[in-house]
Amino acid sequence: MLRGEATPEPTDIDMRDDDNFGTQLGANPPDASHQADHRRDIDPESESDLSELPDDPLEFLRILQDTVFSRENTMDFARRIFASEGIATGHFTTVIYLETLRRLQATPTAGLIAPIDLAAANFTFGNHIRGFLRDRIRQILTTHNVDAYTQNINSQGRAIERTPLLILRAHVDAQDPAFWGDFLPAGYPEDQSAQLTVMRFMRVLLKHERGQLRNLAYGRRSIEGSVPPLMDLIVIIDRAMASRGRPRPVGAIRQAYNSTTKIRIAFLRLAMAENLVSPQPLNSMTIWEIIDSRLEHVSRQRIAYQRTFSEMVLIKDRELFGSLPFKDIPPETVRLPTDEDVESSPLIR
Repeated sequence: MLRGEATPEPTDIDMRDDDNFGTQLGANPPDASHQADHRRDIDPESESDLSELPDDPLEFLRILQDTVFSRENTMDFARRIFASEGIATGHFTTVIYLETLRRLQATPTAGLIAPIDLAAANFTFGNHIRGFLRDRIRQILTTHNVDAYTQNINSQGRAIERTPLLILRAHVDAQDPAFWGDFLPAGYPEDQSAQLTVMRFMRVLLKHERGQLRNLAYGRRSIEGSVPPLMDLIVIIDRAMASRGRPRPVGAIRQAYNSTTKIRIAFLRLAMAENLVSPQPLNSMTIWEIIDSRLEHVSRQRIAYQRTFSEMVLIKDRELFGSLPFKDIPPETVRLPTDEDVESSPLIR
């Protein structure tokens, strides 16, 4: 609880039809069963060339090198390699690699790498741009319903549209040229070295602010004392991050956080608490990677699932947090709703 100021926990959060937990990140991958008998579609005449693909890796590499400069096109090479017995996943990578080499070979500037601009690489960002980016990052992390926090590509290899990094980059690119000239490396946004320097700096700031949000959502204060109810937690986060240096009244904070944002913060706290009480030693993923994975999973489900999951997160948050010290909360109850929980819930509709 906040000292000197109590904020009554709302008994319910208005779940409007458009208050979904996340957005669809793409359809589920198509059924791959048609690939099981792929060899039937290969030209039988290509079977006669199987002897050209030896088992010895070095010999295979020599053939691959010769193929790059031969007249055989990539499709013919693919037919031969996919017709070989004991096809391995690495063969797909080999074909893609071969085609990439061919395209580079056909390009007049192939193999040329743009020289690194040392002035851009060694650029020192001033306090103004640091504060400008930090304020925007805090706003994104606290009030935006992003699709992922650290990942830019989903599990299907597709670009994720709403990430803190992309939103921050768009915000910077929306500034006028005078802003770029005053606060960013020379040549931004056209110069590649300047772009890389700015993006690297953004990632450093994002990592720091994610750590700050993690500590606020479920840090040492929560572990050693009473866990604040959701609205008190939002006030704590907002005053430490979103409106740092410009504290807002509780009423203004309530208006700044809609139901979707409140659900997201409740989700983050519960996910972090679950990872704390039920760690998986063999899982090398960071807490933010785990969160991103769960966000993607939920966003791929139907709308009824997403709404039910969101409501169950809020219910679980009210049940666990707000009255008991962390040490008195049964560890087995600290977990996000599972698929089975959601599908069997009377809330789903």
